Amino acid sequence: MSWIRDFLGFTLFYLKEVVSANLKLAADIVTPRSHATPGFVALPLEPMSDMQLLLLTNLISMTPGTLSFDLSQDRSRLLLHVMYLKGSHDDVRRYFEKHYVRPIRRLF
Repeated sequence: MSWIRDFLGFTLFYLKEVVSANLKLAADIVTPRSHATPGFVALPLEPMSDMQLLLLTNLISMTPGTLSFDLSQDRSRLLLHVMYLKGSHDDVRRYFEKHYVRPIRRLF
């Protein structure tokens, strides 16, 4: 029962992320001045299975404004391109670790 609750919670979180990112991107497109602050962030990864990595990279890339850019050969870092880099790189790393990496590791 706990797994189902965690899975549904992550699914709802992800759907909210996609809708929110789409709205933010659409608003930025229709305004005369772009608010984008693009940048690259290296996300450190602990060992993950192929399935977990595939899911992580695809979910990040399917969210508008983010892209999984490169995975280091030793699979210890994932380079992300973020369209709205607000705050520090550490803030972005913590966000993706908390909301994407940990739930995927826990669920799969």
